[in-house]
Amino acid sequence: MTNAKSGLDAGLFLDEDDDYVVFESGSNKGMCFVSLGGTPSIEIVVSGNNTPLSVGVVGDVVTVNSATDADGDPTSTSAEIIDAVNEDASASLIFLGRLSPGSDGSGVPGAMTETEAADGKAFTGITLTDSGDHLTFQAAAGSRYWDEGESLSVTDNGSPASGYIVNHLRGSVTFGASKSGHTILATGARRSEYAFRKVFGCFDCKLKIGSKDIDTTTGDDNGWTSSLPGAKQWDLSYGIFFYNGDLPISEVTQQYFWKVYSTISSVPFAIGKGVIQSIENLLVNPNDAQKQNGTVKGAGELYLE
Repeated sequence: MTNAKSGLDAGLFLDEDDDYVVFESGSNKGMCFVSLGGTPSIEIVVSGNNTPLSVGVVGDVVTVNSATDADGDPTSTSAEIIDAVNEDASASLIFLGRLSPGSDGSGVPGAMTETEAADGKAFTGITLTDSGDHLTFQAAAGSRYWDEGESLSVTDNGSPASGYIVNHLRGSVTFGASKSGHTILATGARRSEYAFRKVFGCFDCKLKIGSKDIDTTTGDDNGWTSSLPGAKQWDLSYGIFFYNGDLPISEVTQQYFWKVYSTISSVPFAIGKGVIQSIENLLVNPNDAQKQNGTVKGAGELYLE
């Protein structure tokens, strides 16, 4: 039970270990502000006409005043806001700002309410959608990748739910009995893609998904073998890679998020956690890609989005 698909690219994304605040909205607007200690807060204020971009700090609260035009509309881009925070003598001791993966910072984010840095992003009472079998209920895209280390509560028609299993990667719960017509809500914390850092890219990839057979042959099979599909597995082989050199090699080979893309799309069709099996003669050259065959071995489910 194996199928292969070629013409793929893949990227390794490092999850942020420290507390952070993310701005999750719109094309090229994504930002992540990583706490440099404690649980500080940051906000973006849009006020007045023809105002300049400025940064102020009171205690552990960083306030960014976006530049505005004659009509009072914000004009500061994400890139400009991040530069302003990182270049401010006081704010740069509290937060380190960076663009989210895939963002060039050209978008204008506008206002952001004061938000305290946290390990992940909390969600409260989000509605899970019935997958159609009345058993599995899933969060919408952007509300998945639940944090396995944080508590999760699920309600069924307003009462605490029971008799379900959780798939943290998918952001879903599966019940043992039909919940047709029920309202299923979830409260917990998730990992934000806006806080990820892309540290490794693979090209000219091939993805293989298969399973190990379980031998069930008995004397009643008249000399034939019989088997059942067993544990599923996936691996990704590549011929060319790019590494930005931000992390020690020992860390690159740990378990991280992998996103798999079609070469004609900027949206991943699958995501999972995997480990690079081996890297030989690695050159850290930010201006070139290295040709080196390698394999990424899945560490858990490959979630087909």
